[in-house]
Amino acid sequence: MELKANGMSIKDIYIHIFQSTMEQVGELWHDGIIPVGKEHYCTAVTQYNMGLLYGDIFTRKSNNRKLLACAVGSELHEMGIRMVADLFEFEGWDTNYLGSNLPIEEIVNTAREFKPNVIALSITMPYHISLLKETIEKIKNTSSLQGVKVIVGGRPFYDNEALYAVVNADGYARNAIEGIQLANELLQ
Repeated sequence: MELKANGMSIKDIYIHIFQSTMEQVGELWHDGIIPVGKEHYCTAVTQYNMGLLYGDIFTRKSNNRKLLACAVGSELHEMGIRMVADLFEFEGWDTNYLGSNLPIEEIVNTAREFKPNVIALSITMPYHISLLKETIEKIKNTSSLQGVKVIVGGRPFYDNEALYAVVNADGYARNAIEGIQLANELLQ
């Protein structure tokens, strides 16, 4: 809150503080330097701090665009996609954030009801790539979702940005700011 009070933008707080911190925490856990309990503690603290900014995030004027956002399948890592949904909301999008650990049918059914312009899907663990591809295929083969753009993000794409084409997504973004820019470009 002090950073915000001193003029740091919410976008910068999300990208340069929250995202950067959680990436470092993930690396520490992956390298065996911290146990999973500490990783979960850091996630909870970050989520709490994100919540402190919701008064600013969820009061913006609508731009009449909709985003559905979630982590696919049994993926439990949802912090990144939550940041994406928050910053889309901050930019005036009407967002429906579903969280993590979602079956494909739930994603598709919610998309049918919500009628988003863009669906943002996230994975952290590489073994979810095939499920991500299956989810995108189901979305693109659903007649009522024709024309909906699908963007992806998450750790497996960091080293192989072209992977988005393999899973049949319309694009990849490394963070929420890139995601917003990409979504706006795809809708033009």
